Amino acid sequence: MKLSICIPTHDGRVAPLRAAIDGILAQIARGVPGEVEVCVSDNASEDGTADMMREYAADYPGRFVYRRNETNLRFLRNLLQVFSLASGDYCWLLSSDDQIAEGGIATALETLQAHPGVAGMTVCASRYDKEMQHEIGPFPARLLPEHWEQMHVYRSADDAFRDCGAFLGYISVLIIDRALWQEVAAEVGEERLGSFRHFPQTFMIGSVIKKHPYWIWHPEMLVKCRTANDALIELMSNNLIKYHIETMEDGSRVWAALLGPRSPIHRTMTRKVYPLTWGGGAVAGYKAASCTPRDEAAALVAFTRNLYFLPDFWKSTFPVLLLPRALIAVGFKYGWAKKLRAVTAPFRRPRAPEGHASNV
Repeated sequence: MKLSICIPTHDGRVAPLRAAIDGILAQIARGVPGEVEVCVSDNASEDGTADMMREYAADYPGRFVYRRNETNLRFLRNLLQVFSLASGDYCWLLSSDDQIAEGGIATALETLQAHPGVAGMTVCASRYDKEMQHEIGPFPARLLPEHWEQMHVYRSADDAFRDCGAFLGYISVLIIDRALWQEVAAEVGEERLGSFRHFPQTFMIGSVIKKHPYWIWHPEMLVKCRTANDALIELMSNNLIKYHIETMEDGSRVWAALLGPRSPIHRTMTRKVYPLTWGGGAVAGYKAASCTPRDEAAALVAFTRNLYFLPDFWKSTFPVLLLPRALIAVGFKYGWAKKLRAVTAPFRRPRAPEGHASNV
């Protein structure tokens, strides 16, 4: 079996990309049960990536496929291009600032070989700090499948979405059948994919699972995920409220297209994510950090439209959305927000235990 590790990259990523590739080469040198190639699609970087990749290609003939775009093609076209470079049976889509954990390639290949015909799999990951020096731990348990420490084999698209849907936007944990990806890409077309600004990969992989509902959840942490290094947030000048408005809206469009509007499965995924990302305390922090009056109005509309079915939204997030940023900023400055939370704690419903979605 041949595995293509597909890495879309862009300017400023040469150092983490080198670390990722060196880790891959070290695993290959120790032996893996299959053939491995590394495909890199470079979105017009000017940081020395091209020179580095020429060196790798010279040192490891036939191991690397590299293409540099003369202009920035944006994420979608770079994503499609890195798949077009690949020739493997399966493609492991890896962010250029993450790494495959020690032994991850061998484990992934063994799993794929043990499940012939599988459309792909989602693998567990461990989070690290921005410098990849200190392990933070796995993703919060509430985002993971029930009994996440066991392998799950799904024969139903709905079951795969319910358990793994929260991870279909995160490219480093996804391995997918290349032929199925190419089939779906031809059927969907670039114009339709372009309507999903931030999560075209979610729509693509979701469409693959619907087309061929045979998917795996792998519980071993085969990926080392770098945190606090989100390029999209940086492109938005670290405006966190704008980031969450756009990603929430785009994610909702994707799942509405895959499952239909007001899908129960999408609502279940939203319940899992809500306390971690869109709760009142989190939104207060986003508004206090950076938020214009226009952002405030847009957040009120977007959050209400997408979270109205959650009782906790009305208790926690909606009141914060109504408060002006200036008042929230003053509250943070003088510690009022923390004091208010302590005073109101006895009156709030306890949060569901991690790993279980509330109000399902």
